[in-house]
Amino acid sequence: MLRFFNTTSVAFVLLFLQLIVHPCAAQDAASIEAAQMLHRGDSLLNLGKPVAALSMFRGAEERSFDPCLIARARIGIAEVHVESQNPAQASSALNLASSGLLACSASDRLALTLLAADLWLALQKEERASAVLRRELKMQPDHLLLHSRMAEIAFIAGDWTRSRNALAFCLASTDPSRTNEQHAKWLSYTIQLDIIENNASNDSLVTSFETLIAKIPLEKAQAQREQIYGLVALQGNHLKAFEWAKTILKFTPKKAKDQVALAQLRLARSAHRAHRPLEAVIGFHEAVKAARSSNDMTLLAEALRHRAEFEMDRANYSDALVAMFEVDSIKTTLLAGLQSTGNRQVRGFTEQLLPEPDPFERAVLDLEQKQARRPDLGAWPWIAAFLAIGLIALNRSYRTAQNALKKERRRLIRLRSLVPTDRLPHAASDALPAAIEEPLSNSSLMPNGAFVFTRDDNPAPQSIQAFMSELDEDIQSAIAWDLGNDLQFTIGPDVRVALRNLLRGFLELSHDEQPVNVQIEQMDSHWKFSLSSDHTEASKALRGLFYGKDALASSRWNELHAQLRRLTGKIQIERVSPVREKLSVILPTT
Repeated sequence: MLRFFNTTSVAFVLLFLQLIVHPCAAQDAASIEAAQMLHRGDSLLNLGKPVAALSMFRGAEERSFDPCLIARARIGIAEVHVESQNPAQASSALNLASSGLLACSASDRLALTLLAADLWLALQKEERASAVLRRELKMQPDHLLLHSRMAEIAFIAGDWTRSRNALAFCLASTDPSRTNEQHAKWLSYTIQLDIIENNASNDSLVTSFETLIAKIPLEKAQAQREQIYGLVALQGNHLKAFEWAKTILKFTPKKAKDQVALAQLRLARSAHRAHRPLEAVIGFHEAVKAARSSNDMTLLAEALRHRAEFEMDRANYSDALVAMFEVDSIKTTLLAGLQSTGNRQVRGFTEQLLPEPDPFERAVLDLEQKQARRPDLGAWPWIAAFLAIGLIALNRSYRTAQNALKKERRRLIRLRSLVPTDRLPHAASDALPAAIEEPLSNSSLMPNGAFVFTRDDNPAPQSIQAFMSELDEDIQSAIAWDLGNDLQFTIGPDVRVALRNLLRGFLELSHDEQPVNVQIEQMDSHWKFSLSSDHTEASKALRGLFYGKDALASSRWNELHAQLRRLTGKIQIERVSPVREKLSVILPTT
């Protein structure tokens, strides 16, 4: 039993060791194979075979278990997509690779970080490139190459403060690995920042820059000068641009006629903008001369065109026309040369027999063609559309008029309901001429005419004092008269009948012991008759007067209101106090 236990234990130990060793060996083999595929992918990408390189990078991503190798593969995939102009796939690959960079060693992480920043910059996402560099700077804060790349990317992104801080670190660094070319680039960016921020020009900085670029290759030095010149010209500082153009011309090799022509043309245009016509004339002349010597027809046409613009600005139209004629002849010659070029790619067509189309597909195509060919109806659709719009507008106007007529009909029905039935006009009265109107003194206010005066016995005008005395004796009720001292006017029979009926009706509704106040005021062209009493039953009549809602007003006050409106200029009902109302009537004098 013990022997069996020992044999079994040894077997389990060996099996456990095999399970431990074999996965590690498998992972190492997969990592080695992934690294080899990454190297092949880089080589294929350098040879201009992006499809094969993409296949290698994807294979390395699938086979490896190492996060750093996976990040390298994804950055390679992003590089292929950037060159193939697939920004969405490139951005996705770079986002996936950012987390795996932390698993790499410092040197590998630095190289991959710089490559990722360049790829983000190629995708025109400067902020993402700056973020990648800032993360690496937190781990390597004193690395000169990171600060140099941060200064460049921040300058491109327009982050002047971050770019200036990075440039200050680079210029203050004493790292022996820095080169004169890098130092010249940092000084160039510093000069350009001063120009952008409108700072005072530092002559010592420019002197140091000129001293330093003398130690680097001429082509790179001229490129730095041209970059500063372009920025100064864009800022509108034409005098300083003219000085930089002279510096560029000074260091341009005399044997390189095309470069001399470009430098002279740059100098002439800067002199023209800086209002220096003499230098501009000389510059354009030398630019055209150098362009002719270079045998570059395109450069000569460009120089002549700028010279023609300059001559146009100073009103020298004859020389400008001559220059433009020469430009036209050069362009014509260049076009004729392009047409007669013998090494152009010959494009031909290979005839191939297409298979017979399916009958069903042919029927579908024929149906689509028939539907596409619609008959030309001419102007009839427009005419029909205008007619339809007109009919719609006519229908809307008809409905509006019909609604207005319905509202008017309902209003007339309500008004007729306020008039007693016996007072409505009959067929016999319709036969009478409309111009004949019955006098007001012969009309009746009530159907029975029991208590209302219909006419005055005296048709002659009567003074107001006599009428008030007669009215006081006739009514025999408590009335407080308030008459003026100088009342000198007379009133006619129609006014006397209307006032007598008004006062009788008002006193009949008022059962209070308090007297009714009557006030008469005389003005220049009219006189005012006012009634006021306490808050009695007359208040209901006053509230319902001229409304047509009160029962007392349905037969009496409507007719009285019609008479008063024929005679008066204004009828006013007001509440003098919470327990007192006042009725005022303005009447003309006779």
